[in-house]
Amino acid sequence: MLSRWPFKKAQDLQIRVVYPTGAHELFPLLVPKNDLDEYCPSDDLLNVIHTTVTYYVTDTRPERYLPEPGGSATTKIPLLDASLNLSSKPLLKELAKTIQLNNRPEFLEQLGWYNWVIKSLVEGKEIGQQIGSFVGPQVELLQGYETWSSHVYGKLKPRFVLEIIRHVGLRLGMVFLDLGSGIGNIVIEVALKVACVAVGFEIMYGCAKLANLHRSKLVGRAHSLWGVNLGTPLLFQADFTKDTQIAE
Repeated sequence: MLSRWPFKKAQDLQIRVVYPTGAHELFPLLVPKNDLDEYCPSDDLLNVIHTTVTYYVTDTRPERYLPEPGGSATTKIPLLDASLNLSSKPLLKELAKTIQLNNRPEFLEQLGWYNWVIKSLVEGKEIGQQIGSFVGPQVELLQGYETWSSHVYGKLKPRFVLEIIRHVGLRLGMVFLDLGSGIGNIVIEVALKVACVAVGFEIMYGCAKLANLHRSKLVGRAHSLWGVNLGTPLLFQADFTKDTQIAE
């Protein structure tokens, strides 16, 4: 359960964050009361900013990022305007500090500066979160499933999935297959990180339904918010011991 963020007398229950495409998203000013594993909007917000600063406001951009119509093929910060240089301030550190100190005015000032910079870069043609926020509200689809039963197993952490990708040398042009894909988080993560074809088979109806809703949501967010070309995540409700698509 989420509770109000500990900013005194917070009037705005949501805060706007600008993405590299110029689109924006509202984040609730809330944090979990007790469960540290529960979705935390403030962590999600900081991750968005970290990703933007690290991978978009740079001198080069991977081919998987969509170029803006009539825009430059690379991403650069205008050097003539020092106020647009995101590296001029320890932004993430300052934002995290304002959250810790419950300093709402300073938090809003820092975030407002970040949004202004990103909007300025987008308008100047300089530059072209997901499981917890989407799956959580629909968790009723997963009710009644017994952990470690014949059809329900544990969850792989993103860091371990990254190790698998590195160890096997998974890359563009290959096919990743997850037999028992649950809500599809591993299939989607691999498609996003590698841009390969990633396929998942899940026998449980509720998980499979949620997986495809999850996939549709992420594909839309990847294009509209980040301008990213995903790989091809394919998710099927089927018994992989009987389905003929496995052989294909």
